[in-house]
Amino acid sequence: MFPNLITIGQVHVQSHGALILIGFLLGLCHACSLARRACHSEVGVSISPCHVWRAAWNAMFWALISSRMLHMMIHYPAYAMAPRRILQLTDGGMSFFGAAAGAGIFLFCYCRRHQLPPAQFADLCAPGLALAYAFARVGCFLAGCCHGWACNLWWAVRFHIHGSPNDLTPPSHPTQLYAAVASFLFFLVLDRYSRVPHPAGSVLLRYITYYCSYRFVIEFFLVGGPADVFAWGLKGTQVFCLALFTIALVLDWRLSANVQSNKLHRASQLNHRLVGKWSARQTGPERKKDV
Repeated sequence: MFPNLITIGQVHVQSHGALILIGFLLGLCHACSLARRACHSEVGVSISPCHVWRAAWNAMFWALISSRMLHMMIHYPAYAMAPRRILQLTDGGMSFFGAAAGAGIFLFCYCRRHQLPPAQFADLCAPGLALAYAFARVGCFLAGCCHGWACNLWWAVRFHIHGSPNDLTPPSHPTQLYAAVASFLFFLVLDRYSRVPHPAGSVLLRYITYYCSYRFVIEFFLVGGPADVFAWGLKGTQVFCLALFTIALVLDWRLSANVQSNKLHRASQLNHRLVGKWSARQTGPERKKDV
């Protein structure tokens, strides 16, 4: 693999970090473009691209911290034996769920402080998040981490074993590329969905359902991480994805049901008004005749 994307003298630009930054910038630009288009539309939300830009950089800072903290909690024995690894960010050790939680909490507080609608803010960011995740997984592939079990498929890849640059794994599933392709498809679907009228919050909820579905399946092929069986023959990550998928699916269904109910209610009110006007026109001539 290519753990170092660029080497200038003694300075190494790591592939994983560079791809994360590229994905973040592309996702941020996409979110700003959605905010700009929404501000110019008749039914746009009152979220300026400046708010998206400023909030995203701060959210990235808290995402990195929470991502590292959750990874250390999951792998506490390894860090307890070698505390110096806590600051060795070049060796990897990030958790997507931790990053999402840290960024989500910060963005919610940011929206409350600036009186912005959190659900609509999340909808602006969701497609860009999927795009950024796709680039991050390409970075994982170049770094050689987060690969899958050994297989005999023609697209299998051999990765460097961590700590042994001369030793290679047997041909294994490139689960990083599986994730990158799936996340890019999620981005295309969410981008198209975000450009049509939709309930506030539904774009984020759909991304959660897509991500949990992919993550549940990919965990069967993934090596490393929290791989211990938690319940029902499933890993803890898979159980968590099942619970989160169910919650997001129910909330998305309720949002869609509420929108449909509101449409029927407005249609019923319009029908009553039209019937009332028609009745008034019919009874008007009859009253004149009586007079």
